[in-house]
Amino acid sequence: ASMKNLNHQALPWILEKVGTVTKYLAQTFTSMNPAFLFPNFIKDLGTAAIHLREDDKKELVKDAILTPKNLKGAFWAAFKQTRAVNEGKRVKQDFGGKTPEQIVASGNWDDIFSLFKAAGGKVSYFRHKPITELIEELQEIKSPKSRRFHTKFFDLVDELNTGIENSIRVSTFAAAIKSGRSLQESALIARNITVDFNQKGTLTQAFGSAYVFFGASVNSAHRLVKTFKRRGRNGSLKLLGGLVGLGALISFFNRMLDDDE
Repeated sequence: ASMKNLNHQALPWILEKVGTVTKYLAQTFTSMNPAFLFPNFIKDLGTAAIHLREDDKKELVKDAILTPKNLKGAFWAAFKQTRAVNEGKRVKQDFGGKTPEQIVASGNWDDIFSLFKAAGGKVSYFRHKPITELIEELQEIKSPKSRRFHTKFFDLVDELNTGIENSIRVSTFAAAIKSGRSLQESALIARNITVDFNQKGTLTQAFGSAYVFFGASVNSAHRLVKTFKRRGRNGSLKLLGGLVGLGALISFFNRMLDDDE
């Protein structure tokens, strides 16, 4: 699954040019925007609560999202390792022969996050870059004209966003392992508690270059439809009420951060 859709070819030059502007706009809303941090965490927390309560995953709710110590440990592990990678440091991934259950039981969140990544649970808060784009970046690094576009401040915001995006996933992953689920099942649960930006169709790359957050919007709508089907009429009405309340809460926090209010 982690190798799916890696055969995408480079886009036509016109879409590449438009996509450059689209990606920049998306970054101004997310990785370059400090005001995105807290509302994004609240949104993800609410989304995780909805998805974990759909079926037998209800037992994970307490350890995954209702234990601040777990969320804090998961956040700092994700943040520190993301920063280390951005600084060109090698992140050690030696589990000393321990089983996943032993790693989670140790409470060492750095090791838990490393295991989480190794199992394929990590999702970029924005998107994973296609192979063609990664190749272009490698070519730019080799070029003497290449330069650093992001300041240390924007790098910090990006690292914080990545930590927040993955904190709930890592905490959920640890809760799933603790409950006796397999490594692969735990990683899959963690990936799907909020929008999995890796999931995309064959046309997402093209449409995503023209429309900001196209892939995330389609994935969110698809997941919402599946959730309504699982919950039935009464459950869906209750869910809609909760979504309205969550939207009002996010709007309230956004207004608190607005200088004009």
